[in-house]
Amino acid sequence: YFIAADDLNVIRFRVQNVKDLSAIGVKSEVKRINGFPWQLKVFRDDSNNRLTVQVECNKSMECPLWECFVEGTIKLIDHSDDSDSFCKNFGEYLSETYELRYCDELPYCDVKVCPLEELLGYQNFVVDGCI
Repeated sequence: YFIAADDLNVIRFRVQNVKDLSAIGVKSEVKRINGFPWQLKVFRDDSNNRLTVQVECNKSMECPLWECFVEGTIKLIDHSDDSDSFCKNFGEYLSETYELRYCDELPYCDVKVCPLEELLGYQNFVVDGCI
């Protein structure tokens, strides 16, 4: 499971078949936090074979002009001992202007979690092929 959270809000996301994770990745359901629709995308970064979590904001679908500062923690759960879970903090300014977008890319921040081989070798994080 991945968790992106602050003190009040959490997005939990179970990623299946992590060894087959591609650069396209998989997305969580959208969850509203502080009035903004957020979504996690988990993928393998082909440039360095790292597991990466992309924190996306879908606010552009509702409003053409907005800005926010997103701050949180990505937590990769250790199923044998939650106190040994891997945590990575992040913070980034995101915004949207009236400029036209020529692709489906949403405003996001990337959090590079760990090398994929390292993760696959640690059985307490990967259970039945899932994280």
